Amino acid sequence: MSEPEFLRITRIEVKQLFNLYDHVIDLNLDERVTILHGANGVGKTVLLSMVYKFFHDDFSIFFYTPFTEISIFISEQNKINITRFMRDGKFISITVSFNEKNTVEMRAYISPSKIGFDNDSYSDFLSKPLTEFDLNLKDIVS
Repeated sequence: MSEPEFLRITRIEVKQLFNLYDHVIDLNLDERVTILHGANGVGKTVLLSMVYKFFHDDFSIFFYTPFTEISIFISEQNKINITRFMRDGKFISITVSFNEKNTVEMRAYISPSKIGFDNDSYSDFLSKPLTEFDLNLKDIVS
């Protein structure tokens, strides 16, 4: 009987973090330790927080943190893409896709004092992608 194959994050890429930085992080899977180092303010902690919060259903960081795209590579062939862009200067749109399929969008409207979520897109976002991602991730393992 063989050991079960675990899904592992192999690579993380972010474009235009803080509208300044592009980062590519290849995780060391052999030793299971990867060290991130860099000057203060380049986004080490924010990048790790984005990954953590995505997998813990907290999407607010994607609206408040300037970036254009983050890609999380799982195993060899699987990729989760999260893109952020402004639409018509009125709302921020976050799109999540798994292997460039099963795309869902969430919107937040912008006012001078706060960002307000579009309740319909928020409900769709929370209910739709997690089910689709779970199904796809289970298919990868089996």
